[in-house]
Amino acid sequence: MRIGSTALAALGALLLPGCVTYSTIKDEPRTEVRFVSAKATEVFYRAYRDPVPEKKHEIWVRLPLPYWQYSKDSDNIRFNRALQKADANRDGVITEKEAAAFAEREKEKETEDLKTSDARPEGGGAGV
Repeated sequence: MRIGSTALAALGALLLPGCVTYSTIKDEPRTEVRFVSAKATEVFYRAYRDPVPEKKHEIWVRLPLPYWQYSKDSDNIRFNRALQKADANRDGVITEKEAAAFAEREKEKETEDLKTSDARPEGGGAGV
């Protein structure tokens, strides 16, 4: 009985190792911006806040490693990147035209993402 419990403990130590997870959230101050009108504000924020989630096909193989590190961007970083894309002339003011162009690019990107995620691999194989 003693050998069985020792073997069970050793097997558990091999199959269920401890794991340290370290998460980092990158952050930066939100960029100051002005909008020329309420319509420009609405169009920009609607395109910024309502992205279609990316569809990814992934296969994960879980390996019992002792350490994992994750890094994620904060909402401020996402907002600043969206402003950089929207503000064509880099003057810190988003016009209705710039907001509409940004919204259109985001919509096109979403359509492209949906088309590529629905495409089947060549050779008649099933998707992952």
